[in-house]
Amino acid sequence: MDELDGTLVNEGVDDVVRLVVDLAVSEDLREQVSSYFRALVGPTSNSPGCQRCSVAQGLIEPKQFFFRAEWRTREDLDEYIKSNVFRSLLHILELAYRTPRVEFETVTDVQGMEYVAEVRPPVTWRSGTSETAERIAESMHLQSRRGQVQND
Repeated sequence: MDELDGTLVNEGVDDVVRLVVDLAVSEDLREQVSSYFRALVGPTSNSPGCQRCSVAQGLIEPKQFFFRAEWRTREDLDEYIKSNVFRSLLHILELAYRTPRVEFETVTDVQGMEYVAEVRPPVTWRSGTSETAERIAESMHLQSRRGQVQND
Protein backbone atom coordinates (compact mmCIF):
# COMPACT_ATOMS: atom_id res chain seq x y z
CA MET A 1 0.00 0.00 0.00
CA ASP A 2 1.04 3.55 -0.66
CA GLU A 3 0.18 5.90 2.21
CA LEU A 4 -1.53 9.00 0.82
CA ASP A 5 -1.68 10.97 4.03
CA GLY A 6 -1.86 10.27 7.72
CA THR A 7 -1.86 12.00 11.02
CA LEU A 8 -1.03 10.64 14.44
CA VAL A 9 -2.56 12.76 17.16
CA ASN A 10 -2.16 10.54 20.25
CA GLU A 11 -1.33 6.92 20.74
CA GLY A 12 -4.46 5.05 21.76
CA VAL A 13 -5.92 3.73 24.92
CA ASP A 14 -7.64 0.41 25.49
CA ASP A 15 -11.15 1.60 24.53
CA VAL A 16 -10.17 2.90 21.10
CA VAL A 17 -12.81 2.49 18.41
CA ARG A 18 -11.55 2.08 14.85
CA LEU A 19 -13.43 2.97 11.68
CA VAL A 20 -12.23 0.79 8.80
CA VAL A 21 -13.26 1.42 5.18
CA ASP A 22 -12.06 -0.60 2.19
CA LEU A 23 -13.40 0.73 -1.08
CA ALA A 24 -12.90 -0.10 -4.76
CA VAL A 25 -13.84 2.37 -7.51
CA SER A 26 -13.84 2.28 -11.29
CA GLU A 27 -10.70 3.42 -13.09
CA ASP A 28 -12.33 6.64 -14.31
CA LEU A 29 -13.08 7.70 -10.69
CA ARG A 30 -9.70 6.73 -9.19
CA GLU A 31 -8.09 10.20 -9.23
CA GLN A 32 -11.28 11.92 -8.10
CA VAL A 33 -11.75 9.55 -5.15
CA SER A 34 -8.06 9.89 -4.26
CA SER A 35 -8.46 13.67 -3.99
CA TYR A 36 -11.70 13.29 -2.00
CA PHE A 37 -9.98 11.03 0.52
CA ARG A 38 -6.99 13.38 0.78
CA ALA A 39 -9.40 16.22 1.54
CA LEU A 40 -11.16 14.11 4.18
CA VAL A 41 -8.08 13.20 6.26
CA GLY A 42 -7.47 16.70 7.67
CA PRO A 43 -11.01 17.42 8.88
CA THR A 44 -11.33 13.90 10.25
CA SER A 45 -7.99 14.18 12.10
CA ASN A 46 -9.12 17.48 13.60
CA SER A 47 -12.43 16.07 14.81
CA PRO A 48 -12.72 15.82 18.61
CA GLY A 49 -11.40 12.49 19.89
CA CYS A 50 -9.70 11.41 16.65
CA GLN A 51 -6.37 9.84 17.53
CA ARG A 52 -5.25 8.68 14.10
CA CYS A 53 -6.52 8.99 10.56
CA SER A 54 -4.98 7.71 7.35
CA VAL A 55 -5.87 6.73 3.84
CA ALA A 56 -3.86 4.47 1.55
CA GLN A 57 -4.22 3.41 -2.05
CA GLY A 58 -3.36 -0.06 -3.30
CA LEU A 59 -0.08 -0.41 -5.17
CA ILE A 60 -1.11 -3.51 -7.10
CA GLU A 61 -4.75 -2.45 -7.31
CA PRO A 62 -4.71 1.39 -7.45
CA LYS A 63 -8.52 1.50 -7.63
CA GLN A 64 -8.61 0.16 -4.04
CA PHE A 65 -8.61 2.61 -1.11
CA PHE A 66 -8.15 1.96 2.60
CA PHE A 67 -9.39 4.58 5.07
CA ARG A 68 -8.75 4.18 8.80
CA ALA A 69 -9.61 6.42 11.74
CA GLU A 70 -9.20 5.71 15.44
CA TRP A 71 -11.34 7.37 18.09
CA ARG A 72 -10.63 7.77 21.79
CA THR A 73 -14.19 6.76 22.74
CA ARG A 74 -17.38 5.50 21.16
CA GLU A 75 -18.99 8.85 22.03
CA ASP A 76 -16.32 10.67 19.98
CA LEU A 77 -16.99 8.35 17.06
CA ASP A 78 -20.76 8.89 17.42
CA GLU A 79 -20.29 12.66 17.15
CA TYR A 80 -18.12 12.17 14.05
CA ILE A 81 -20.78 9.96 12.45
CA LYS A 82 -23.32 12.77 12.98
CA SER A 83 -20.99 15.35 11.40
CA ASN A 84 -20.86 16.80 7.90
CA VAL A 85 -17.33 15.40 7.62
CA PHE A 86 -18.73 11.87 7.90
CA ARG A 87 -21.45 12.82 5.43
CA SER A 88 -18.62 13.47 2.94
CA LEU A 89 -17.37 9.95 3.59
CA LEU A 90 -20.87 8.61 2.86
CA HIS A 91 -20.79 10.40 -0.50
CA ILE A 92 -17.42 8.78 -1.29
CA LEU A 93 -18.89 5.36 -0.44
CA GLU A 94 -21.59 5.93 -3.05
CA LEU A 95 -18.86 5.97 -5.73
CA ALA A 96 -17.81 2.37 -5.04
CA TYR A 97 -18.40 -0.10 -7.83
CA ARG A 98 -18.97 -2.92 -5.34
CA THR A 99 -20.12 -2.85 -1.74
CA PRO A 100 -17.40 -1.25 0.36
CA ARG A 101 -16.34 -2.81 3.64
CA VAL A 102 -17.29 -0.44 6.47
CA GLU A 103 -16.56 -1.69 9.97
CA PHE A 104 -16.38 -0.23 13.43
CA GLU A 105 -13.94 -2.21 15.55
CA THR A 106 -13.43 -2.23 19.29
CA VAL A 107 -11.40 -4.60 21.37
CA THR A 108 -14.45 -6.86 21.73
CA ASP A 109 -16.78 -6.08 18.78
CA VAL A 110 -16.99 -5.38 15.04
CA GLN A 111 -20.08 -3.74 13.50
CA GLY A 112 -20.96 -2.60 9.97
CA MET A 113 -23.21 0.09 8.48
CA GLU A 114 -26.00 -0.90 10.86
CA TYR A 115 -24.07 1.04 13.51
CA VAL A 116 -24.34 4.21 11.39
CA ALA A 117 -28.11 3.64 11.17
CA GLU A 118 -28.25 3.52 14.99
CA VAL A 119 -26.29 6.75 15.47
CA ARG A 120 -26.92 9.03 12.50
CA PRO A 121 -30.23 10.70 11.72
CA PRO A 122 -31.63 10.29 8.20
CA VAL A 123 -29.63 12.01 5.44
CA THR A 124 -31.39 14.59 3.29
CA TRP A 125 -29.80 14.83 -0.13
CA ARG A 126 -29.76 17.87 -2.40
CA SER A 127 -32.66 16.37 -4.34
CA GLY A 128 -34.73 16.70 -1.17
CA THR A 129 -35.02 12.97 -0.61
CA SER A 130 -34.30 11.62 2.84
CA GLU A 131 -32.62 8.28 3.48
CA THR A 132 -31.36 6.50 6.54
CA ALA A 133 -27.89 5.01 6.64
CA GLU A 134 -29.59 1.61 6.78
CA ARG A 135 -31.32 2.32 3.44
CA ILE A 136 -28.04 3.57 1.93
CA ALA A 137 -26.29 0.38 3.08
CA GLU A 138 -29.11 -1.73 1.66
CA SER A 139 -28.89 0.13 -1.65
CA MET A 140 -25.11 -0.36 -1.81
CA HIS A 141 -25.59 -4.07 -1.09
CA LEU A 142 -28.16 -4.41 -3.90
CA GLN A 143 -25.89 -2.57 -6.35
CA SER A 144 -23.04 -4.87 -5.41
CA ARG A 145 -25.15 -7.99 -5.90
CA ARG A 146 -26.25 -6.73 -9.33
CA GLY A 147 -22.59 -6.21 -10.24
CA GLN A 148 -21.73 -9.73 -9.10
CA VAL A 149 -24.53 -11.22 -11.19
CA GLN A 150 -23.38 -9.27 -14.24
CA ASN A 151 -19.75 -10.25 -13.68
CA ASP A 152 -20.52 -13.99 -13.21
